[in-house]
Amino acid sequence: LVRIGKVWIDGITRISRIEIDSAGYLELKDSLYADTVIIGRGGTVTHTPSARFDVRRLTVSADYVSIAEGGTIDVNYRGYPSGYTVNGDTASRSGSTSGSHGGSGYASQHPTYDSYKEPFLPGSGGGRPGQGPSGGGVIQLKIGKLLLNGQIIAKGAGAAGNGGAGGSVLIYTQEIGDVPLWLTQHR
Repeated sequence: LVRIGKVWIDGITRISRIEIDSAGYLELKDSLYADTVIIGRGGTVTHTPSARFDVRRLTVSADYVSIAEGGTIDVNYRGYPSGYTVNGDTASRSGSTSGSHGGSGYASQHPTYDSYKEPFLPGSGGGRPGQGPSGGGVIQLKIGKLLLNGQIIAKGAGAAGNGGAGGSVLIYTQEIGDVPLWLTQHR
């Protein structure tokens, strides 16, 4: 049980049950395998930020995942760092460009990438290397049942004209219960 504070797990982890509650914060560097994952109000699960040549993903395989209202799986701003894109390429030499991913960013010189059916890469960072916002991270959920009242988010940082591209969210599930609203946002 992660109630208050930050827990960082380095490496592949197998656990029967994990609960992240109130001000609990769980940051994973690798995959989590669990029977049950409960993210309560105010709880957050994320992955470590990606680097130029080191892509990070939040991969959770579980029988049951519950995300309460106010709970989040949040990989905002954890994609490629500012100015970088897939394979460590420089996304832009200009400070006034947005990152690309599934679509081309504002004034971007880099092509789009990733699969629209099974996305697995983070969003590109906007602007020049070291001088712009990061892209969104990667969420991959392989679960039996998902109970979603909270949020699953992978936004890029910044604003239009100089923003990081959104990341990837891929959910494989056999059953979804109590889903009040699916919301996507394009930056």
